[in-house]
Amino acid sequence: VFLALESPVDTLAERLFFVHQVQHLLLRMIGPMLIALAWPEGILTAGLPAAVRRGVVAPVVSNGVIRAIFGALSQPVVATVLFIAALYVWEIPRYHNIALLNEPIHYVMHVTMLFAGLVFWWRMFDRRPPPQGARYGVRLMMLWLALLTNIVLGAYTTLKSTVLYGAYDVAGRLYGIQPLFDEKLGGI
Repeated sequence: VFLALESPVDTLAERLFFVHQVQHLLLRMIGPMLIALAWPEGILTAGLPAAVRRGVVAPVVSNGVIRAIFGALSQPVVATVLFIAALYVWEIPRYHNIALLNEPIHYVMHVTMLFAGLVFWWRMFDRRPPPQGARYGVRLMMLWLALLTNIVLGAYTTLKSTVLYGAYDVAGRLYGIQPLFDEKLGGI
C-alpha cells in the first residue's frame, strides 16, 4: 500500500494509464492480500494506548450495528461482488477520467479499491472453520471469479482499438508513449 501511494508509482500513475493499473493492482490485490495474510489485528490493537483500546476500539468492535454491517459486507458473494465492482466501476471511462482529474474523487477511487480488497482477502484467509468462515470450495470460487473478471477486463483493454482514457492526455502522458499503446499495456 505504501508503494502504491507514497512512491514514484503514485506520481507516474497520474500520467500513464499502465502505471495507474499497476497502482490499482497494488491497492486492490497485493497490499490487502499481504495485510490479510499478516493477521495484524492483535498486534495493532496491543500496540495502542490502553485508553484508545478501551475508549475507541472496544466500543467500535462491540457495536452491534458495525458488526452487522461488516458481517453483511464480508459474506462471500457480497465480498466478491464488491471486489469486482471496485475495479469495473472505476474502469468505466467516464468515471476513470473524472477521478483522474478530480483529486477528492481519485482518493475515493483508491479508498474503495483498498476497502474492497481488504474485505475480500480477509474473507479468503479467514481462519475460522465453517459456518463462520467460508468453505474452501466457496473460497476457490471467489478467487476464480475475481481472476476471471480481471482477465476479461484486461483482455478487453488490451484488444480494443480506440483510446478510452483521455484524462491522461490532459496531464500529458510521459515519455512520449502513445495513448493506445499505454492503454493496451495497462490491459496486460
